[in-house]
Amino acid sequence: MIINFDMIIGSLPSFLVPLVGLFFPAITMLFLFFYIQNDEIL
Repeated sequence: MIINFDMIIGSLPSFLVPLVGLFFPAITMLFLFFYIQNDEIL
């Protein structure tokens, strides 16, 4: 089995776009939500 690195590199943006566009904002919003809900900070 020969791995074609050009196909892997070419398909990387299709994996990075939903990762950066969906999962990273969701994790950030969850972190900020729990950060705001924590009463010890204020």
